[in-house]
Amino acid sequence: MTDALGLIYIAGILWGYVLFYLWERVSRRRGFLLLLFSPLVLVVVLRYSGTDTYGVYEVALWHTFRTGLPTGFEVGSDALFRLLLGLTGSPVWAVRGVGVFFGLLLTLFLWRSDSLERRFFFLLYVPAFFFPHGMMTLRTGLALALLLLAWQEMRRGRAVPALGLAVLAPFFHISALVVMGLLAVGEFWRWGRRGLWALGFLALLGLVLMGFDAERLVDKVHFYLGPGDDARNFLILTPQAPGGSRTLMVGLILGGLLLTPISLRKKLLAVALLGGAMALFQGLAYVTGFGGVRLLELAAFATSLVALRLTEGLSEREIRRLTLALVLAGVLGGAFNQKNFWEDWGGRISGSLSPFIPYHTVWNYDPCPPSSYHRPREEGICPTLTPSPTSFFLVLDPSLLGLYPW
Repeated sequence: MTDALGLIYIAGILWGYVLFYLWERVSRRRGFLLLLFSPLVLVVVLRYSGTDTYGVYEVALWHTFRTGLPTGFEVGSDALFRLLLGLTGSPVWAVRGVGVFFGLLLTLFLWRSDSLERRFFFLLYVPAFFFPHGMMTLRTGLALALLLLAWQEMRRGRAVPALGLAVLAPFFHISALVVMGLLAVGEFWRWGRRGLWALGFLALLGLVLMGFDAERLVDKVHFYLGPGDDARNFLILTPQAPGGSRTLMVGLILGGLLLTPISLRKKLLAVALLGGAMALFQGLAYVTGFGGVRLLELAAFATSLVALRLTEGLSEREIRRLTLALVLAGVLGGAFNQKNFWEDWGGRISGSLSPFIPYHTVWNYDPCPPSSYHRPREEGICPTLTPSPTSFFLVLDPSLLGLYPW
């Protein structure tokens, strides 16, 4: 299957809205409704699209498969990828296995969800985050899916499982620490200083544990906070306002929160801390480029969770304006995703061999002939790659076997 226009993403978003409507009407048919969610997961699992699918993840796994060396990813991600690589014997299907695991985490979240959580999931997460997290930023997607489960546990008053899940998240991608810091805003009002100390301790523990891989930690800090460079900043398709869509999403959600009947102190705290983080990250986007945009993406994700946490206990009628803000933010995020997908049609901007559009399935596309679907041939096989001076991604260079270009 090939979708040259990327209409499958629009159809997926609309299907998410249908599922939200059905779930609110027949919520007791949970198993059947989860079955209806599976087509969205299959879009992620069976694709040969998603900017990083080939040029980052399959390349890293081919390297690991042929050398036995680590992938170079975070400890949790490395363990999961290598486990799947051992089970499948194929870098291609190992990456699809990560998609299955991502889908299972979200399915578990939906299985245990209440109306408020489904509101976040179908009205905001699916339109704005589901496809990028499942098809491009796989490790970030896994980390944030774990934080979703932790947030769900925290809402039910189960602090120990919540902290346990949150501890795991940075081991899949260190950016989870940013989201954890923002989530502390909502938890402060529920748990008081104890909750704030617990989250602070959790973040510190995550940093200490990640410190065992200090080189990666330093590289990530430099990536997010260091000066931008042309090798990755060309991926910002609106350089006049980098990350502007995510800033607008945060503004919409905070605006909806201000229109709810929560206390003035909560409103001021949320606007000061979350709005302040948004302003800081937007400033970093102008200075650092792509790293700042990634931080804005994390802020947009976390702000919605904090807003819903602060409005717990209010009736559906009392949060209707916040619900509308979630809908508008989701539409905005999805629209800008689709715009970026179309502008990078065929990888003409990113140079990726597996761009989001055209959408391909794993059976009808191969970016690296003769075949990257099966066990590697001994010589001359893709994809041992090297950075290209004109592309964020990588170009073929068989002489670099054994190195870590990513």
